[in-house]
Amino acid sequence: MRFERQIARLKHLLFSTTLATVMRMKIVYFDCIAGISGDMTLGAFINAGTDLEFITSELKRMPLPEFEIKAETVNEHGIAATRVTVAVEEHREAHAKKPSEIIELISSSSLPDGVKDKAIAAFKKLAIAEAKVHGVSLDDVHLHEVGATDAIIDIVGTMLAMHQLCIERAYSSCIPYSTGLVKSSHGTLPLPAPAALELLKGAPWRHTDVDAELVTPTGAAILSATCESFGIFPMMSPIAIGYGAGHKRLPIPNLLRIIVGETAGHFEVSDDAICEQLLMLETNIDDMPAEWFGHVVERLLELGALDAYILPAQMKKGRPAAQLNVLCRHNDAQRLLDCIFGETTTLGVRIVPVERVCIPREIVKASTPFGEVRVKVARWRNKVINISPEYEDCKAISRERGVPLKFVVEAAIAEARKMLR
Repeated sequence: MRFERQIARLKHLLFSTTLATVMRMKIVYFDCIAGISGDMTLGAFINAGTDLEFITSELKRMPLPEFEIKAETVNEHGIAATRVTVAVEEHREAHAKKPSEIIELISSSSLPDGVKDKAIAAFKKLAIAEAKVHGVSLDDVHLHEVGATDAIIDIVGTMLAMHQLCIERAYSSCIPYSTGLVKSSHGTLPLPAPAALELLKGAPWRHTDVDAELVTPTGAAILSATCESFGIFPMMSPIAIGYGAGHKRLPIPNLLRIIVGETAGHFEVSDDAICEQLLMLETNIDDMPAEWFGHVVERLLELGALDAYILPAQMKKGRPAAQLNVLCRHNDAQRLLDCIFGETTTLGVRIVPVERVCIPREIVKASTPFGEVRVKVARWRNKVINISPEYEDCKAISRERGVPLKFVVEAAIAEARKMLR
């Protein structure tokens, strides 16, 4: 009896582990308290528990000059953090590196493919930004400060840290906008550095009163290459937190905080399902003409909303109202908020993080006796569960051929079923 109980317990543990693997995904949130740089990012990951020896040994597999990564614990405004310093035997290269040289250096290494892909993506984005800022072609771009060995170590080391922690997705807070000037190989540049601003174009920025460089091109390249969205904290269960300290003394804590966590799933989904973290924008409106709602929904969909709809609501004192609901991605939220405040009479919008599971779908073309119709085919657990002809195609054929709409729809479904056998 005791043996049977042990077997049952082992089966339970195995099932629980398997289910947890399916349900949860590792993600990281970059909390840019005082911006971001390459060394701050690497320091934050080491502070969160990444093995420095692992990162160093993996980096040694690249043809780089002799280097040493020094990590020290410092106290920044009462918070224990890790400050990283990269000591390189040849601290300054004899010449500025071209992006192609750095990409070849990374791609020819024996690093894991995922690490190489993300690091190469970061340098490609950086090269495009530098080319645009300085008005030159990609072939004429030379990476000076960010082409140095320590910057390569910062970027590749960060990707190695994410690989070791099995992080699949990354998100970031708003980016702090500072003022002032900074000296570079190109001369004196305004802050934020033009390349950093170009790399994070489209991300939300917030003003600060700090007169210092808070966001370096290296840090911006890391965010640009890894983050899916910028803004509010994603839904997750934190499991590790790390603080990376900068080298300057600032009036604010000179820290980058990373929060590593797992998405809080509560059910098993199919391996081929598409899982997304989205936002729901909600507002109740009781003082707007009803005919305006159709225009508002149409505009929101044009601006990138994944869905927009109206629900009836009853507010205080029994007043009838309408609830506007807008489903969107993080990067589209600001644009949609501008539309809601500009086109409706509301004075406030609720922003709710949501998770969406989508069924994979594809479009096939069905040749019916009346004409060709596009048909959307949805699959769940590798089985076709829904066949939906495009309404606009069916309507156009119905009017053109003088055939009832329902006949066109039925013919399209029947032909699609034959194709999918």
